[in-house]
Amino acid sequence: MNKQTLLLSFAASTITLASAAQAAMLQSWETNEVGTSAGGLGMIVDSGAGITDGTKAARATTAAGAGTGFAKVAEFNISDSTPTPITRFIVDWHYGGDPAGSGANEYFGLTAAIYNGPGTWKQLTGSKSGPGGNEYIGPGAGQYTVQYDLNATELAQVAANVGTGNLKLEFFANKHETRSGVLTVDNIRSDAVPEPASLALVAGAAGLLTRRRRI
Repeated sequence: MNKQTLLLSFAASTITLASAAQAAMLQSWETNEVGTSAGGLGMIVDSGAGITDGTKAARATTAAGAGTGFAKVAEFNISDSTPTPITRFIVDWHYGGDPAGSGANEYFGLTAAIYNGPGTWKQLTGSKSGPGGNEYIGPGAGQYTVQYDLNATELAQVAANVGTGNLKLEFFANKHETRSGVLTVDNIRSDAVPEPASLALVAGAAGLLTRRRRI
């Protein structure tokens, strides 16, 4: 391997590592005891093969009927050690399908919200890959990764409270009352803006790549 190849390999690795370092796992429930509450309707369970990564997750059964349109599935307190500033949350969901089928054509949203005290609850806007691109899903079973980007107001709220121990991230089935099904939530990550030093490192490595490729 010549010097140029080594430099290119180092620069590419530097860019990858600097970018990857910005994502942090906030909650995967791997250290929680099975059978304990995950908040709301949710319980910690053995997640099962093919549902989510790892062996444990938060799971809730959402029923159909009056008053069931907005049901909390799980919640957790965001750790004081979470890298900041946070710009988005990324969450893995699994929906077991609508067993009743009566609400097949009605909405079912995979919703997240932040909360740190009375009057502070804010629903986040979610997006996913696939049909629709938003946080709403169809009646069939499926696994989804939903990204919740924070607007300016939400960014300020998170930044002001992430180190207090009071900031919660909550998850809800936001649905028509005719819809039902089992929801699993797992692998909640945050994605922070790169710090200036990391940005400089990436820029320097990118510049090195550009210069070397012009030789």
